[in-house]
Amino acid sequence: MLREVSIPLFAVLIAACPAKPSTKAHMQDHFSKAAEIKAALIAGNLEQAREPARWMAEHQADVEHPDAWKPYVQSMREAAQRIGGTEDLAAATQAFVDLAEVCAQCHTALGGPKIDVGEPPRPADPSDVAAHMARHQWALDAMWQGLIGPSKDAWIIGAEALAEAPLAPEVLTPGQSPAPEVEQLAARVHTLGNEARDVTDATGIPGQIYGELLTTCESCHAALRRQ
Repeated sequence: MLREVSIPLFAVLIAACPAKPSTKAHMQDHFSKAAEIKAALIAGNLEQAREPARWMAEHQADVEHPDAWKPYVQSMREAAQRIGGTEDLAAATQAFVDLAEVCAQCHTALGGPKIDVGEPPRPADPSDVAAHMARHQWALDAMWQGLIGPSKDAWIIGAEALAEAPLAPEVLTPGQSPAPEVEQLAARVHTLGNEARDVTDATGIPGQIYGELLTTCESCHAALRRQ
């Protein structure tokens, strides 16, 4: 459901950080590994999240970071260690949100990047499930960029894309009646999108809502597979 962090985002984040060439390459790897963790959490696959989390915890120690980065790097390593060390999906998701918020604190302290996520994709057919899910994917990616940026604009445009009316239950599971669980989880995603829009500035972006979105998406996908 959630696509990789875009290459343009890599570019602006790396350009905003005064780093040696080797550190710049390391930062690109860092964002790639974070995207892998995100995808694994949404899939409900903790085992798949462990390798990129381990990389983020261990490889940070091998790079000579600028002094201004070091307190944030340590906090990020600790969050990554928690992701790799837990057997609980909710705990891993919370650790991932904590990691994202450390990234945001670092970017804020060091004059982080300007982020422009553009406009969400517009499906030609509002009842097209695949197009609706692609829009969810785009929205979660925009909110992710808003969370780590931090960027109020990116966060809100993603939240607004999620807040739109959900698909009718019979569209989600064509040919059969959806389980009440599926209806409730699908509706919860849109409710969270609506709640997420209430942000006054970038420092007030509610990371806990993003964490709940990830776990709600995972639960909904699991419920749909059981249909």
